[in-house]
Amino acid sequence: MTAPPATVADQGDLEVPEDTWRSRRRRHLIGLIIVVLVIAAGAWVAIANPFVSKPAAAGGVSDNAYPTSLQAVEREDLSSQTEVSGTLTYAGATDIVLPAGTAPSELSQAQDAVAMAEQALGADESALQTAQQGNADTLEQSQESVPAAQATLAADEASLKSTEVANSQALAQAQASVQAAQATLASDEAGMKSTDVANSQTVTQAKQSVQAALATLASDQASLKSTEVANSQALAEAESSVQAAQAGLGSDEASLKSTEVANSQAVAQAKASVQAAQAALGSDEASLASTEAANSQALAQADQALQSARATLATDTATLSSDEATLSADEQKETADCRGNGAAIAKVPAASGPGSGSPSGSTPCATDQATVASQQAVVNADKQKVSADQSAVTSAQGNVPATKTKNTQTIQQVQSKLTADRQAITSAEANVAATKTKNTQTVQQIQSKLTTDQQAITSAEANVAATKTKNAQTVQQVQAKVTADEQALTSAGGNVASTKTKDTQTVQQVEAKLTADQQAISAAEADVAATRTKNTQSVQQVQAKVTADQQALSTAKGDVGATQVKDTQTAQQAAAQLAAAQLTLSQDKATLSTDEQEADVAGESSTYTELPTVGQVVSRGQELFAIGGQPVVLLYGTVTPWRAFAPGMTPGEDVEQLNANLAALGYGHGLMGNNFTAATEAALLRLQSAVGLSPTGQLPVGSVDFQPGAIRVTAVSPNLGATVAPGQAVISVTLLSRQVQVALDSSLQSDVKDGDEVSIVMPNNSTLPGTVTYVGTVATVPSANSGGGNPTINVDITPDNPAATGTLDQLPVEVWITEGTANNALVLPVDALLALAGGGYAVEAVGAGGVHHLVGVTLGLFDDADGLVQVSGPGIFAGQKVVVPNV
Repeated sequence: MTAPPATVADQGDLEVPEDTWRSRRRRHLIGLIIVVLVIAAGAWVAIANPFVSKPAAAGGVSDNAYPTSLQAVEREDLSSQTEVSGTLTYAGATDIVLPAGTAPSELSQAQDAVAMAEQALGADESALQTAQQGNADTLEQSQESVPAAQATLAADEASLKSTEVANSQALAQAQASVQAAQATLASDEAGMKSTDVANSQTVTQAKQSVQAALATLASDQASLKSTEVANSQALAEAESSVQAAQAGLGSDEASLKSTEVANSQAVAQAKASVQAAQAALGSDEASLASTEAANSQALAQADQALQSARATLATDTATLSSDEATLSADEQKETADCRGNGAAIAKVPAASGPGSGSPSGSTPCATDQATVASQQAVVNADKQKVSADQSAVTSAQGNVPATKTKNTQTIQQVQSKLTADRQAITSAEANVAATKTKNTQTVQQIQSKLTTDQQAITSAEANVAATKTKNAQTVQQVQAKVTADEQALTSAGGNVASTKTKDTQTVQQVEAKLTADQQAISAAEADVAATRTKNTQSVQQVQAKVTADQQALSTAKGDVGATQVKDTQTAQQAAAQLAAAQLTLSQDKATLSTDEQEADVAGESSTYTELPTVGQVVSRGQELFAIGGQPVVLLYGTVTPWRAFAPGMTPGEDVEQLNANLAALGYGHGLMGNNFTAATEAALLRLQSAVGLSPTGQLPVGSVDFQPGAIRVTAVSPNLGATVAPGQAVISVTLLSRQVQVALDSSLQSDVKDGDEVSIVMPNNSTLPGTVTYVGTVATVPSANSGGGNPTINVDITPDNPAATGTLDQLPVEVWITEGTANNALVLPVDALLALAGGGYAVEAVGAGGVHHLVGVTLGLFDDADGLVQVSGPGIFAGQKVVVPNV
């Protein structure tokens, strides 16, 4: 902490937490007292001017009204510390929660699904085998009919050859007649060629129509591409307008953020003015209290002086009255003794010897006269004393009103200053309110602009959607035209095919005419015709039989091919159904494996059969609690298990952590690495037998809990016999190590780092050393329900001697944190500082020959704990003697 304080740091709209405020208020009060003392000393310096070069009084101390001493300026390391509140507790507070794994009913459903999938797979495999066997039988039957058809075809072909030889002889005789008919046939063939030319021209025209349709299709396709390009450009322009609107929105949002930052700074500055005015008011109120106390003391002293003078006057007046009464009695006695004895008195010798009849040698009258004279002197002295007492009373009476008047004037001056301070605070607070109003208006204007930007974006996006719709309609129109062109092309192709069919029919007609010519030739040769006809009939009969045989053979071969195709399709269908069944079984097994790994340690109706007590300490391998008679065991580690431990599980950090615990507990050897081995299973069986778990060699989820070390129970949530609920917090625990937790003001984050040494002040005012082990990086703002306040960060501190902290939990402590250090600095007591009338500070230094003089200094760090301050300046040096009041 640095004192005296400068301006209050900008803290926005956040409030200071109550404990931080109390600490700061305490520091401010200490600083205020120091400032008052320094100002009083400065005022005394200005009035008494004791620093005129003069020799020191006895003892080497300046001659003033206050006891002082000399101390040397030292060079040493100085630390500036601040005090914060903390809580001494146990580290690692956490809840042990029952995992929400797979319920037994869900695990049973997954097992049933696997069983059904396995049954379906068996049925599909049987169906595939049946289909394959049936296909083989059908194919074998089809293939057996092919050889019989081939044998019949061979016999009929041999018969055809024999018939052709006989017919050839008969036909040789008819060749002459055929030659005559060939001339007619040549004429008909010429007509057929003419028909072919005409048909070719018709086909050419039809092909030209197809080419024209193709050209139209290409043109429409090019139009489609052009339309798509134009649509893309229009869409890009619309999207560009959206992007421009979004950029404008981003710019306005950045402007809003910048304005909010500037507004926050303006409000912070106005609040700083309020805080500065409040600090001045506090200082003036302290000055008023100090002045009133001094005035009260001065007035009391004046009253005491008046009362003392009056008492003295009363005493002396009483003495005077007593002495005057004595004088009166003495005078009366003198008158009585001396009346009528004047002659005798005159004759009495001045001195009488022994035996003169009087012990003193004088007469009673002379003795009385001497007594009267002595008493008169006493009375006169009493009257002078009474007169002096009356003067003192008069002076004291006058001093009391004067003191009251002076006190009243002083208080009025300070109260006038307080009024000015309050007016300054009112003005500063009004400035804060005005600044907030202006900031609100500015933010509303920018937010209005943001709304306009968002509307522009909405409009641009609507334009994009409309453009897309229009583009889609245009593309659909062009695509419809392309489709019409394709249909026209198809029609033209059909026309070509129709023309070819018509031409084929024409050719067939001409061929029919040729056949008629041949028949005419046969009729002309009557005698040959009968023979040729007979021969032809015989050949035709045999050829018909051969054709029938060929058809039968082709049919048999076709049956074989169709059977093979059908068999292939049936096998493929059965194989596809089998593959689907295998996939379903694989998926169900994967689901079952996942459910088994995440299965709950507790059943749906399990209850808590054993629970720990608050304060109980649990170590590795010991029971935390029990569910349905099965204990949940504590193991050490930082990896939270997410699956069951069982043979065949994949390697992982959780398995490596389990192996390390089993080895540490002495349940096996060679338990290293992240694999679940046979050694792991054997060690698990030993652990389960030792702690009372069912010896399965597996650990369901939730049967063990991993913590960084031994723990102590701080709370137990369920009651014994309560039903287990997955996801329920069972017990709250902490580690055994001691720790101080501090909610540090986030403004001090840069002053603290890991490894910093701190001092912990216990409730009995003993101080223990500690070390910072964690500094949070995320600030937390206290909720309004807790009183609000500045953002804070979590800081953890480990005591260097944990045993000295005791065993109490949640114990409030104070922590001194070092904010800054100055190495090899010039250091002197804060009480040696003197405030100068023109500003700044000085110290009263003692030079050569004991001469006192003021030396101006510049202040650095303050050490509130030891009451020291760092100073610097051209006139200050180590070993120099300075005057320090004995406060």
